[in-house]
Amino acid sequence: TLEIKQLLNAMMSKQKGKYYVTQMKKVVEINAAGNEIFASLNAEQNMVYRFVNLVGVVLTLQNKGKKEVSIDAKSLSKVFKGVLAVSLHNQFLKSGNNMGAFLVLRKELES
Repeated sequence: TLEIKQLLNAMMSKQKGKYYVTQMKKVVEINAAGNEIFASLNAEQNMVYRFVNLVGVVLTLQNKGKKEVSIDAKSLSKVFKGVLAVSLHNQFLKSGNNMGAFLVLRKELES
């Protein structure tokens, strides 16, 4: 939807806009997905964007392995629950390098 695209654009351009934004440094476990691609990756959550029932998560992925890895949005989306969209800065991550990953998730509204 348009709102998801706007949220992704805000996260990628580091704009607050209408979103409630929280900065943080939190290690995120992504190896549990059972995908060998993620075995050599570390993930750190840097920011969270919130708007109504959408949550945007900004991650930094770091390749700790000795080989370049190919990361696709579909595989990364399976690591988290309720993922609506994923955008990656790049598909390939060289050994020792970092890249940004941006996820939009649905958060159930409390009644």
